[in-house]
Amino acid sequence: MASGAIAPKQPLVAATATSINACSSPPVAPALSSFRSLQEHPAWAPTHRVLAACYAHKGQLDKASETIRQLRAITPVIVPSAAHWRKPEHRELFLSGLRLAAGEEKST
Repeated sequence: MASGAIAPKQPLVAATATSINACSSPPVAPALSSFRSLQEHPAWAPTHRVLAACYAHKGQLDKASETIRQLRAITPVIVPSAAHWRKPEHRELFLSGLRLAAGEEKST
């Protein structure tokens, strides 16, 4: 890859990071980024994880469950470590949403 070139997944990472912040607010533009990401890269597990977490936090457990079903067709890893997330509150928002979507936590 040439110096200064953008790796193919970098835009997807940005969309994922933006989307997880939207879980606690109306996810309009970030959700559109996630849906666009799924259209362009339907087998990219991080986008499925973010959508599942957001759906779960929004109380849309049917959509969250369906997204987890799709994720399981891609990878056996549903809840990753997420140690690379810099902000602990973002990491926990992401992971708690995934656990809720996967049925590992009860909704409050």
